Amino acid sequence: MKRRFFTLVELLVVVAIIAILAGMLLPALNKARQTAQSVSCLGKLKTLGLTTTLYVDTYNGWMLNAINYYNYGTQLNWYALFGRSDWSGLLPFGSSTYYSTPARDMKAYYCPVGKTPTSQAHLYGMAYVNADNTYYSQVVEPGAYLYIKKIGTAYNADPFFGHVFHFYSGQNKNIGGFPLFADSVTTGGVQNFYFHKGGGGSALCVSPRHNNKVNIAFADGHSEGIHYSRLGKPPHKIRYYGYDNGEIGLTARTMD
Repeated sequence: MKRRFFTLVELLVVVAIIAILAGMLLPALNKARQTAQSVSCLGKLKTLGLTTTLYVDTYNGWMLNAINYYNYGTQLNWYALFGRSDWSGLLPFGSSTYYSTPARDMKAYYCPVGKTPTSQAHLYGMAYVNADNTYYSQVVEPGAYLYIKKIGTAYNADPFFGHVFHFYSGQNKNIGGFPLFADSVTTGGVQNFYFHKGGGGSALCVSPRHNNKVNIAFADGHSEGIHYSRLGKPPHKIRYYGYDNGEIGLTARTMD
């Protein structure tokens, strides 16, 4: 029997068909990958929200701010509060010592789409309040308020200094619209462990890195991806910067 080989034309046709099929499948696969990353991110934020609920229930409704000070000036950030055995220890790290390899030890604390952290500061952002007010709004939905109480007079003058949230206050309103933890970003595109309304340009903002949505854990415990167009209504707004899926996309918005 005479052996028949593919002609060059037939081979090119097969290659063209494979290229067309790949072109049709790759966008779908990429979208599925992005969806999976967003789901993973929301799951991590949900865990942070539930951890906060446990902490709040343990301490009669009180929750520390993103940045606090104890022992007359020693800084205590929110991630250390959850991870250290001498505090609540609700979310253990991969190391019992203070953490020098955040990419390994702090996987529960940063978005899989964001840049790999090289510092303990490159984590999910927590809402940071550093003003001397007691009735604070930093919201996705208007009318959401979370009571704040200042403790101490100065960071280096008291055993504890900070602005603490009170989840059981009768003055709270619609805390389901108050973003407590969120996908965050600061200069250079890395995540930052806190965000606030005073952030500007590319610094200390939330980041719509999941198909133009910001993944947020709210003060009532639920987590949700919020499209950037919903990030606040006047006069209460939250700043965001345009990193979508790790790439610069949207224009920076400095919401005053």
